[in-house]
Amino acid sequence: MDTFDLVALLVCSALGLACAGLGVFTLSRGYIPLPWLQAAVQRPHLWGWCVLMFALFLAVQAVAFASRGDGSTLNLIGAVPLAAGLALSLAAQRPPKT
Repeated sequence: MDTFDLVALLVCSALGLACAGLGVFTLSRGYIPLPWLQAAVQRPHLWGWCVLMFALFLAVQAVAFASRGDGSTLNLIGAVPLAAGLALSLAAQRPPKT
């Protein structure tokens, strides 16, 4: 593992843990602790799941950086939670249907 892979592994791990903590906090409290997102997000519960999906994506990327192979399969697997998180983020910013 060269220096780039080690730094990428550490950054993905740190961001993944931060996102996971933020998602669990949002799901348990129903409150978004980031003030710049409070006005835009209409449904905090969906946004919490969005952040957890992004944390899962970062975890898969960290494993891809730590693996000895090229990691292309892991990158494709990681694209699934990334796309799901994007869809949940868009849904969280729309007002609920009445």
